[in-house]
Amino acid sequence: MSGNKIVFLLTSILLLLSACQSGASATGEATNTFAASATNTPTPTKTPPPTETSTSTPTLIPTHTKEPTPSQTPFPIQGFGLEDVTVDTLCLNIKQSSPDVDERYFQSFDEPVTEFLSKAGIKVVSKGNHCDASLDIDMVINAVCYNYSVGGKIKKCCGNARLGGDMYFSLPERESIILNIQEETLPSFFTYSCPTAPGSNILMHVFFRALLKSLHEIWSFQILLKALEEPKFSTLSMSAWHVIQEFELENIVPSMIQILRNDKSLAEEAELVLYVLSGEDLGQDPDIWEQWWESQ
Repeated sequence: MSGNKIVFLLTSILLLLSACQSGASATGEATNTFAASATNTPTPTKTPPPTETSTSTPTLIPTHTKEPTPSQTPFPIQGFGLEDVTVDTLCLNIKQSSPDVDERYFQSFDEPVTEFLSKAGIKVVSKGNHCDASLDIDMVINAVCYNYSVGGKIKKCCGNARLGGDMYFSLPERESIILNIQEETLPSFFTYSCPTAPGSNILMHVFFRALLKSLHEIWSFQILLKALEEPKFSTLSMSAWHVIQEFELENIVPSMIQILRNDKSLAEEAELVLYVLSGEDLGQDPDIWEQWWESQ
């Protein structure tokens, strides 16, 4: 078994354990106890999706400082009746507000998104330049707080985040694709600190999970596999694994086999996903995986 497979299998296990420890979906305040067992998983109370409540909160509309050169041929679009369309250049605009997040943790997402898309063969250009398509993201990121019992006292810890908003993908003379984006980081069963606001790492995780889910709607699983090429345990790679594991096997396995057959540049990542999800080490031969899948 290769080192990459062992590392990503451990990554997969850690993500699943994190989800199991979190219990019910975390959409509101929950009560956690340091000494509680797994059977005492907190039951959160639902709250409405985040809305922008403060007009005085700074809004980030970052500008591009560099435009990386694409490193490969861009993926063709896989849905919405646009299978004949390939986007070489993209105008990107991210509008972000975080009403209750400490200003110290504000950050621009433009640069990491630009760098990632360039690796997928898409050149991001500054707004106002010629481009084949436009991607506009309008989102709000709010802090999510949970109550933890510490020495018999309840403390409110706000180390998680919830993202809500819309993504608009526009092509000339085509109807715009509007995707609602919603994502939230779930609380751990135990906590060793009690932050008053989510840090920059949490904000990155919730953003990239939401982004990759939406980009998958446009570019299918190829865009997720491209994220897996990022360094192990990086925010982008971990976010891609988180998204991949939300799919049912019948949705993802045939897609991975098809990629093994048609896109050798992503064969290693497709094989890795199949290995992690199935536990079978069958290499990169699509016919062997096809036979295995038909036997399931």
